[in-house]
Amino acid sequence: MEFLSRPGILIVLILWILPHILFLRLVVVGFCKNTLVICIVCLAVVYAIKPVTFDLPKYSIYFATGYLAMWPYSSSKEHIPVLDSRDTTGTPFVQAYPYDRGFVQLARGLHRLLPIGPYLPRVDAGHYRYVSDLQVVAISILGLFIIMLACLLFGNGKLAKQSVTQTILYGLPIVMGSVFFMIGSQNVIRQFLGISVILLALSLISRRRYLLAIIAIILATSFHRWSIVFGIFCLVATIGIRVFTATDKHSSSIRAFLKNIALGLTLGVCAVFSIKFIFFESLNSIEIFQYISGNTTYFGELKQYGLMNSSELLSRSSATIKLISVGILFLFSELIVGPTSPTRSASDFDIRTFRAVTYSFLIPLSIYPELMSRVLFFYFGVEIIFICWAVMGEEWRMRLAGWIVLVGHGLALNSINVLIGSEWLYSLK
Repeated sequence: MEFLSRPGILIVLILWILPHILFLRLVVVGFCKNTLVICIVCLAVVYAIKPVTFDLPKYSIYFATGYLAMWPYSSSKEHIPVLDSRDTTGTPFVQAYPYDRGFVQLARGLHRLLPIGPYLPRVDAGHYRYVSDLQVVAISILGLFIIMLACLLFGNGKLAKQSVTQTILYGLPIVMGSVFFMIGSQNVIRQFLGISVILLALSLISRRRYLLAIIAIILATSFHRWSIVFGIFCLVATIGIRVFTATDKHSSSIRAFLKNIALGLTLGVCAVFSIKFIFFESLNSIEIFQYISGNTTYFGELKQYGLMNSSELLSRSSATIKLISVGILFLFSELIVGPTSPTRSASDFDIRTFRAVTYSFLIPLSIYPELMSRVLFFYFGVEIIFICWAVMGEEWRMRLAGWIVLVGHGLALNSINVLIGSEWLYSLK
C-alpha cells in the first residue's frame, strides 16, 4: 500500500473523483455554472499534475526527436532525449508511422512550434519517465476541441435545449472526466485523435452531411489507419438504424431495443466471419490481397491482434469481465432513462439506439480480446455523446442515468491505471 500512501498520488485521485461526485448536484438541480466550473478546474489540474504513465513517454520522445526509443536513452541539459544510434536511422517522424501521414505532420508541426521537455509539476510515480508536456497538452486540447465540436453538432436540437455556452460548460467536464479522454490523451494518442474525428464524422452523418462525414473519415484515417473501420461502421450502422426505423415506426420500446441489439449482433457476427476469412492462408494466392498485404500493414496487424491476449496481466481485465461490466452500466442506464418516443421519425438520429448497436457489436468480437478492446475504446467515445444527452436532459431520471455512466467511467480500471499507473495494483498484493 506504500504507493497509494504518497500525498501526490492521493491528491490526483481526490481531484479526479471529486468532479464525478459533484456532478450529482446537476442531477438534483439541473444546470449549475459554479459546480461545472469547479469540475473543469479540478480535472484540468489532474491532467497537469498526473504521473507520466503507459505510452506517454513513447509519444513524448517521438514528439521531441522524431524517433521511437527501443534502446536505453539519456536526457540532455535541455531536457531533450539523447537516443541510441540504433534508434536514429531513417527519416525523422516518418519512419515510425509511415501510414499515418496526418499524425506525422501534426507531430512535426508541434515539434517545431513548441518547446521540448517537461514543464508541468507532475507527481512522481516512483521512477523517471520522460515527458514533453507542451506537445501532450496541445494534443489533448486538439482532441477536446474536436469532441466538443461533435457534441455541439449533436446538440442542435438533439441533445438538449441548452445554449452553446451551457453545452460547452456541460461538455468539458464530461469529456475530460471520461475514460475515453483519459486513456486517449494520455496513452493511445493516435487512436484518440482518429476516433475523435470519427465522432465528429458521426455527428455529421446524423445531420445527413455525408460528404463532410467522408472527408472527416479520411482525415481520421490519416491520424490512425484503423479509423476507417470505425467510419465504415458508423455509416453502415446509421443506415441500418434508419432502415429499421422507417419500416417499423410504431413498434414498442422493447421491440425496438431488441431490434437494435439484433442489428449490432449481426454486424458483429459479420465482422468475426470477415476476420476468420482474412486469417485463411489461402488468401495469399489472391492478387488483390497480395497487393494490400504488401503495401499496408492491415492484414499483418489484424492477425497479430487477433491472436494476442493480454488479459492475464494484472493491469488488464478479460474480455468477459469488460463486457459484463460495461453491459451492466449500459442496461442500468437504459432502464433508468425509460422508454423512447413511440413515434420517432426515421430522419431522427437517436444516440441511445446507436449506443445499443455499438455495444451489441462488441459481443461477438469478444473471441478476439485485443480487437474487442479497441472497439470498446470507440464505444467509450460514443458514450460521451450519450452522457451529454442524458445530463442535459429535462427529466431527472435522464440526468441520473448520465451521471451513473460518468461515474462508471471515472472508476473504471483503465481510467485509474492511466491516471496514476498500474503500480497501485501491484502494491495491493
